[in-house]
Amino acid sequence: MLELTHLESEHRAASQDLVKAQHRHLQNKLKAPVSGNIQQLQVHTVGGVVSASQELMKIIPNEAVVEVQALVRNKDIGFLVEGQQASVKIDTFNFTKYGYINAEVVDISEDVLEDADLGWVFQLKLALHEDHIQVGERTVKLTPGMSVVSEIKTGQRRIIEFFLSPLLRYKQEGIRER
Repeated sequence: MLELTHLESEHRAASQDLVKAQHRHLQNKLKAPVSGNIQQLQVHTVGGVVSASQELMKIIPNEAVVEVQALVRNKDIGFLVEGQQASVKIDTFNFTKYGYINAEVVDISEDVLEDADLGWVFQLKLALHEDHIQVGERTVKLTPGMSVVSEIKTGQRRIIEFFLSPLLRYKQEGIRER
């Protein structure tokens, strides 16, 4: 009888250990809310420990719309508004040979950031009109992380104005004395 009681208590303890192990096993699995590609993996060691607030990776959803995040210098931000048209040149592909992708300004940040190279900048988002570029016979799908150069159309000038602009500036500012 004493042995039966002892075995029953061992069975209860083992059952509780099993529940704890199953719970711990469920907590060790990471599940993303969307399917996609992993980028910028932060932890590379097997069995590595992470804190609850630590970012482990970035997941780019498979069905995500590719958008461009660009930086605009503080001196240029006054000429931009949402809805302006832009040209996006993919650095990988020479735009004189393969062209560019048309885009539209969809968001302009309201606060300024300090960039080590550019100084004070604003972030803006461009919505691409196409998610691919034609390279010879094949179509290349754009992927997150590709570097680009964005040119936003802020107005038009005649060619003569372009060439006369430095002379007019010199005329207005050149004959000043302190």
